[in-house]
Amino acid sequence: MSLFENLPHRCTIALRKREKTLEGLGSSVDSFSIVSQDVQCWEQAKSERGDDDMQKRGMDDIRKVYFNEDLSLDERYVLIMTSKNGTDIPLSSQKILSVVSKVEPDASAGAEILWRVMCQYRTGSNLYANQVLLN
Repeated sequence: MSLFENLPHRCTIALRKREKTLEGLGSSVDSFSIVSQDVQCWEQAKSERGDDDMQKRGMDDIRKVYFNEDLSLDERYVLIMTSKNGTDIPLSSQKILSVVSKVEPDASAGAEILWRVMCQYRTGSNLYANQVLLN
């Protein structure tokens, strides 16, 4: 079985919805609804070259997450890595990756095409991951 048919990581995909709070003046809170669980993916650190657009936007610690199909993800979604290389990640160590770009085809993997989204870890994201997965 090829890497393209058996990506080494698993994630949960959730849709983020921002709701205004009653306290007023621009305050809001995020709520999440799980869209898919146990989705095959492949998380990688971004390369040092070719991601100038993200650096211009002031984004550090950008990750690339690959899928073997177009899941139509955009900036409204978050990913929670739940397993890497066949080993489950404990809930207390799971973190949220905010999607910062629309999904794009990536043919750099040879004859196969993977679908790539760029993501960034959220600050304090392990608390959010617990909130998303336990609700």
